[in-house]
Amino acid sequence: MAYFDEGMRRRAQQEALNDDYDFSLTTPGGRRASSSNSNSSSGHGSHDFVVSTFHGPTFCDFCSQLLWGLARQGEQCTECGYVAHRKCSPSVRTPCNPERLASTGRASFAAGTARPSKPFVLDESISTLASTASAVIGSAAAIAAAAAVKARDEIRAREELRAELRSEQRAAANKSGASLHVVNDELAADSDRPAAAPSLRSQPVPVTPMMAPPPTKPAATAASAASAAPAAKTSLADDMFANVTAEVRKAEEANRTSNPPLSLATLLKSNNKFVARQGPLIWINETAMALITWRNPANTLGFMLGYVVLCSYPILVPIAPLGGLLYVIAVSYKARADTLARGETPRLPLPPGAKPKIVLTNAQYLAHLQHIQNTMTNMSDLYDAGFALAQYLDWSDPDRTLNALYAIVAAMVGYVVFTYLVPLNIILLWAGLFFFVANTAVAKAASTTLRPVLLDNLQRGVDSVLGTMHAVSLTASTRETVLTVSVFENQRWWAGLGFVPVLLHTERAAWSDVTGDVRMTAKEMYELPAPTTVVISDPVRGDVSKRQTWEWLDEDWTVDLAWPVTLANGPAGLASSSRAPLRAPDGWQFCDQVWASGRDAPVMGSFTRRRKWVRRMRMVLSESDA
Repeated sequence: MAYFDEGMRRRAQQEALNDDYDFSLTTPGGRRASSSNSNSSSGHGSHDFVVSTFHGPTFCDFCSQLLWGLARQGEQCTECGYVAHRKCSPSVRTPCNPERLASTGRASFAAGTARPSKPFVLDESISTLASTASAVIGSAAAIAAAAAVKARDEIRAREELRAELRSEQRAAANKSGASLHVVNDELAADSDRPAAAPSLRSQPVPVTPMMAPPPTKPAATAASAASAAPAAKTSLADDMFANVTAEVRKAEEANRTSNPPLSLATLLKSNNKFVARQGPLIWINETAMALITWRNPANTLGFMLGYVVLCSYPILVPIAPLGGLLYVIAVSYKARADTLARGETPRLPLPPGAKPKIVLTNAQYLAHLQHIQNTMTNMSDLYDAGFALAQYLDWSDPDRTLNALYAIVAAMVGYVVFTYLVPLNIILLWAGLFFFVANTAVAKAASTTLRPVLLDNLQRGVDSVLGTMHAVSLTASTRETVLTVSVFENQRWWAGLGFVPVLLHTERAAWSDVTGDVRMTAKEMYELPAPTTVVISDPVRGDVSKRQTWEWLDEDWTVDLAWPVTLANGPAGLASSSRAPLRAPDGWQFCDQVWASGRDAPVMGSFTRRRKWVRRMRMVLSESDA
């Protein structure tokens, strides 16, 4: 892109290489009035600029920029060959010097001749030529679209004119003897005809006096006034339609302008702008981190004081941004006063439409790139965290999503109750103060030092309570040396699969207790209780510590065929209340949709089944090592 940035260098190269250019100029149809700019001290006259077409890459002698377009790209002086943009020619102050034509070798427009020379060698990159071609094609497409719209407007205008002429002819045909009733019938009949296409023109078509209707009776005059009202309404509707169409086109054009297609040149340009404009974001980030990490305690304390005031008086929240603007104005005024006191020139405002020119040192540029890198890393981490959180909500694990739903509902209820009892501004006040205090060095050191101690003490307390409860329960059961462990296997019927251990997430698990409310492990994974130490009262030795361990008494799990179940062997819909052993050899009890109405055999409506597995274990007491 140095081709366009180094304008002065190109201007010098152009004057030096004009002998190698091959110009073929075309005389336009009209000539613009010569510029009135002149230099009285030079002794030469003013330029005589004429719109010209250039058949090779040509640069403006005033601004050193390229003349764009396929035809009529700019203007050239007929006396000295000076080339300029149309917008630049009124600002030219260089006097017209016909000798310059001979020195530069440019073809005179007045003579209309082209000097043979070597062919022009284009030393620009392919991307520049592609950009130029794209701009030219886009301009041609825009011109074609404008011509199509203009042709459509003209067609609709002619249709509207024909409709008005027919309306006036019908009004003129009503003679003085015609009654108001007849005119109204004519208007009603005309309203039944298809309406003319709405015109996009905002101004009505003028009507000549010859088209005006002749004077009629007062009734006809009233009819003409009545017919003028729909015409006014139609004109208003046309204006509204034209304005809506213009707004839609403007929105589409703004969308195309703000979202250009993917281009390497645009990407590089936007990347440079984006990197150069990271200064405010870096300042905000560094200021926030300085306040949070207490780099300057005075600033953090001042910010906390302002936060307390805003939380105590919420009415000041809308005024806080305005106070920030006043602070910026005051700081800028102080900086301007210091600049004037040093005798330096203060910063001047930019011209309308001009963009700021940002100059960065190598260190600043690298700092901006580092900020962009860190921002991209943080955004990636934030996306990963959000994706992990979304898995709690997408029902990929029904139990986890159901727990999250319960937690959300409980949190909403707790929030409503808590905010009803405590004002929201007080909650925000204490939460903000806790956040700032927790980021102090003392709080972080205390957290690092005391957290393991507190967690260890808490864990010890919990283990002690659980151990005591477990010991009490085991001590109470030491009289029974044999215990029977029972687990229930649950299955549901699915079309095409039959009875399988795949159940709804809202019902019991595949392995549970007799009620179905307590989830249990499968019989193959069931483990014996861990060894414990119990205290047994001995009449001779007093309290004696014994080591209590468990071992299986049965070799394997067996189905309990004697498990009582309500049978239904009588008439349909009649269930017997007697209890009897299951007759099914595999021990299944078949139930309905809600695990009720147990039967010993499947019937219509048996969607669930369960059976009981049992295994005995015994307790072994031994002397404790302690």
